[in-house]
Order: sequence, then structure tokens, then C-alpha cells
Amino acid sequence: MQSEALLNAQKYDGALKALEQIGNRDGKLPDSIREETELRRGIIFLKSGKENLAVQVFQSLHDRSAIPFIKLEASLALAWQSANRENWTQCRSLIDEIVSENPAAASDSRLSSLQARLSIAENEPQQAIDLLKNERDPLSLSLLANAYEMVENRILAVSIYKKINDQFPGSPAAAKAMLQAADVFMRGQDWLAAQSELKRFRQYFPDSRFRDAVTFRLGWVYLNLNQTDDALSEFSRESESANSACFQYMQAECFRMMGKIDPAKYQDAIRRFHTIASLNANSPIAPLAKIKAAMTELEKGDSLSAVISMRQFLSMYPKNEIVPAVNFMLAMNEEASNANKYFDRIIQSRGTGSIPEAAFFALQNEDFQRQQYQQVINRNSYLKSDAGDAELSFWERANYLLMAESAYFLKHYDLAKENYNRVLSEQPDDLSEKAQLGLTWIAFYEQGVDAAIDEFRELKNTLSNPNKSAARYGYATALFHQEKYAAALQEYPVQPDDQRLPENAALISRSAFHVAECYYRLQQYAEAIDTWERMAIDFPQSPLAPDALFQAADLYFRANYFEDADSVLTKIIRKYPGSPVAAESHLRLAQSAYNAENYDLAIKRYQQFLDKYPDHEKNTVALEGIQYSYYQLGQTDQAAETFRKVAEQSANAELAVDARYRMATNYLA
Repeated sequence: MQSEALLNAQKYDGALKALEQIGNRDGKLPDSIREETELRRGIIFLKSGKENLAVQVFQSLHDRSAIPFIKLEASLALAWQSANRENWTQCRSLIDEIVSENPAAASDSRLSSLQARLSIAENEPQQAIDLLKNERDPLSLSLLANAYEMVENRILAVSIYKKINDQFPGSPAAAKAMLQAADVFMRGQDWLAAQSELKRFRQYFPDSRFRDAVTFRLGWVYLNLNQTDDALSEFSRESESANSACFQYMQAECFRMMGKIDPAKYQDAIRRFHTIASLNANSPIAPLAKIKAAMTELEKGDSLSAVISMRQFLSMYPKNEIVPAVNFMLAMNEEASNANKYFDRIIQSRGTGSIPEAAFFALQNEDFQRQQYQQVINRNSYLKSDAGDAELSFWERANYLLMAESAYFLKHYDLAKENYNRVLSEQPDDLSEKAQLGLTWIAFYEQGVDAAIDEFRELKNTLSNPNKSAARYGYATALFHQEKYAAALQEYPVQPDDQRLPENAALISRSAFHVAECYYRLQQYAEAIDTWERMAIDFPQSPLAPDALFQAADLYFRANYFEDADSVLTKIIRKYPGSPVAAESHLRLAQSAYNAENYDLAIKRYQQFLDKYPDHEKNTVALEGIQYSYYQLGQTDQAAETFRKVAEQSANAELAVDARYRMATNYLA
């Protein structure tokens, strides 16, 4: 009785000494008293936080006691500790043993609670509900509420927590239940209900050991209600020293959120995050504060400071678990010339998880966007060569898709098909839809239009955007190749709904180009010209924009609208001087002047073409244009002089020979 009184007063050393006095009478006590004393020693160890010593005592009693009551209590204690340590295999084994050896224990609420904990851990909440629905003790009710929340019956979960509070008012169980009810509301994002519950807790349990937990939760609730001033007030309350760094961190977070309205607050947040990292160097929150400072600097728009902060993070915390994420952020915010260095660091670390896979994808995608398809294929050692039955992650599938697309563009169709098939999934998603499209395009090129058109028709009706638009583009292209130009016009994705999707820009620009081609094939030349010119205006960065303008100019030229042709050709030369059609546009300008019978201008433009493109394959055409222009002007001597200069000065041997030939024929004219 003395030991029990001391235990209730939390005087654990005194309780143990009282039990030792009983042990000193060894030899005079029956086994039942001696083993019950040992059992109580285990309970004292457990309540004083010496769990390992407690487990040793309980294990010894479990292994050697022949007294059913003692063995049952020891087994229950061991099973409970196994549950606390999440050793569910051992917990189940002990529960099965208890049920087998003590059928009467089935009515023990402690066993029901243990079985319920096991069911919850194994994601079988309904089993837990069935086990606990008739129990009335606080622990069982708390587990029952947890199980109801798992089956998404939050209303019933909260009502059970309130029942604990009503039936055991003022007790530690009631305080914990009220806090758990608030947690249910928070997980359900019912912030107003959570706020009400937490304020009630503060009213009924002002001196609770959960005081800091309540304050922190209230601050979090206010943040989610966008009441940052109230949140800052909560996080600024006095807290236990062990929690002070967390509260300081959340104060900085409040200033960061205020910065969205008042940008000056960003600097306060950044300063606080850096200070927390400096003053709490050994705290787990220090690296988090350091990287949050960098993220706030990014949010502020100060990418240079953010990069410096992230570099400092890597120097200060080289083994921190978020190092791969920081390397990834650096790669995304550094200059392009340095980005690959950080991606390579992530990949070379051979870590697991989404960040290394995403880094590999980013590295591959950069080469893919630069059309370095063979490099994408070569850098594939990171990918699993044979995944077997293992399910691929999203990023692994994304990397296989890049492999497939690269092989497709290089016309390595067998390799492309192999990797597209790896991407396919039973549950349709964006990657799987893109793989289906890729396989259909391969059928188009390998087996012909007829092999692909039905599949494109099916895909355009089943895929989701933006892949639906891509399927419509494929179907329209198949119709175009079947010379069904009017039908193709209706299918190319250029409608307003298609244009609302930013990722469709490249597809729509190609579609607009081909719509103009359809008009041209249907001899609707005005519509063709208008569509090509509009396409170049709407998508000036498209690789097809200079070609579209040249096609429009060519139609003007063929229709003898030379001024219109000149206007468009001049635009090409001005906006796209490095495009493949820029040289052709210079030549066409000269031809336009010739056809307009402006021979002096034609000669000038032909000569400019020769000077600008001395090695162009159509230089002989320019010489011929000069010759004919002089003939039209009756100036054969000037033609001969031009040919002589070209023959003497040109480094292009073929052009010099042609000039001499024209000079000779000029004398015969």
C-alpha cells in the first residue's frame, strides 16, 4: 500500500524502495506475492519512463510465471509496449497467445483496446469499431473515435470525443479528447469549428500540459483563416523553452504571409528565418528555417540572395535529408550554365524517391528541348533496365516517355515502341495518353495512314486535354494525307477551347499552318494567305512562322501582287534574318522587282543577294536575273562588266565559271 501511494504521488524511487523492503523477506513470501511485487516494479519502471527496464521485468514474468493472473498482466503489458513501438507482428503474437490461454480475457477492455489498435494499424477501422462499440472507458472511446475518423465519419468521431469530455469532466482524458476533437476539425479543414474547440479548451484547462499545443494549433487555424495578425499574436505567446524555436519559426512565417500584401514584411520574415537558423544551430528546425529564408527571398523576387542562402544551406547541412531538394531548387534558379551541375549531384548521389527521379527528368528534358535526342537515349543508365513486376513511379514513367519520344524523332521506332509500352498504365493518365499517341504515330509512319486513322479517331474521342487536341491533330493529318482537305479543315485544333490551354501553343501553331495548306489545296487562296499571315502574328516564336510568311508571299507573287509580296518578304528578312527562308526571301524580292518590270531595282537586289550569300546554291539564278534585267534595259555592256567582276572576285569556283559562261554568251547576244 505504501508503494502504491508513492506511485500515485509520482515518487517513483520511493515506490521502488518500498517494494525492495518486501523483497528483503525472500524465502518467507509465497510465489504469488513475490511475482506480484515484480509486476509492480515493472509498472513503476514503465510510469517513470524506464521502458526498457519495464520490458525486461514483464518478459521475465511472461517466460517463467506459472500464475495465470501474473502471466496475463505481463503479456498485456508486453503487447501494449509492442504496440507503442509499432512492432505489430509481436503484438499480434502476444494477443493470440492471451486469447488462447485465457478465454475469459475476451471481456477485458484492455485486450479489446489492444486488438483495436492492431486493427487500426492494419487499416481495418471497421474491425476496431466492432470491437469497441460497447466499451465505456476513455481509452477505448478515444480509439473508437479514431476508427470512425478513418472511415470518414468525422461527425461521429467528434461526438465520441465530446462524450469523453462529458462523462469524465476535468480529467486528463477529457482534456486530451477535447484536443483530439479540435484535431479532427483541423484535418477536415473546418477551421471555425477547430477555433471554437481550442478556445473552449483554453477556457476549461488553462494550466494544461497541452497549453503550447493548443496555442500552436490556434495560430495555425488563424493562418488558414487568413487572420495573420491573430496568428502572430498566438505564436508570440510565452512558450516552454523546448518549443520556443518552433514558435519563432511560425512568427517568421506570419511575416512571410503578410509580405504578400505588404512586400516590406518579406524582409522581416527573411531576417527572422536567418536568425532562427543561427541561434538554434543544433535544432532540427535550423535547416528548415535556412531553406525557408531562401524560399522567401525567391518569393520576394531576390533570386540572387536566394541562391546564396541555398548554397549556404548545402555548406552547413551537407547530410540533411532535404539536400536533394535544395540541389533541385538551385538547379531551377541558377544560371542555365550551372543548372546541370546540381542535377548531376542529385543523380550521382543515387538516392531514391521522387527528387532524384525528377532531377534526372529535368536533365533529360533539357536535352530533349534542345533536340539532342541521342544524348537522351545515351544517358539512360539511371533508368531500370528491367523493372519486372515492380510498378514504375510517375517520374520513372516520365523518363521512359522522354526516351520513347527521342527514339521516335530519330526514327528508331522499335526502341520507341518498347519505351512507350513501359509508360502505358492500366489507369489512364497524361503519360499513358501521350504513349498511346506516340504508338499511333509510329503506326502512321510504319504501316501507313489507314493503319492509324481509326486509332486517331478513337483517341480524339476518349483522351483528355491537351492530349485530345493532339489526337485531333493526328486525325486531321491522316485526313490530309488521304487528300480529304475539307474534312481536315474541320479537325485541326485551332478552336478557342484549344487555344485556352497554354501547352497547346506549339500544336495550334502547326495546326494553323496546315489549315492554310488545306485552303491552298482547295484553291481557296485568299483564305490560305490570311491564315498563314495570321498564324505568324499569333505565334511569332514558332519555327513555322517564317515559313508561313514565305508561303503567303509566294501566293502574292504568283498572283502578281508584287507590292504585297515585297511587304511580306521584307518582314521575313527583318524579323527572321537567320531562318532558312531568309535567303530565299532576298532572292524572291529581286524576282518580284523583275516581274514588276523594275529592272534597276531587280539588278540591285540580285547583287545584294550575291554579296550577302556568296556560296548560296541559287547564286546562278541571281546571275541569270542580273543578265535578263540588263537585257531588258538594253545594257549588255553593263551585264558583261558585272559578270567579269564576279568571275574575277568570287571565291565560289562554280559561280565564277557560270559568270564566265554568261559573259561569253553575252558577247554573242
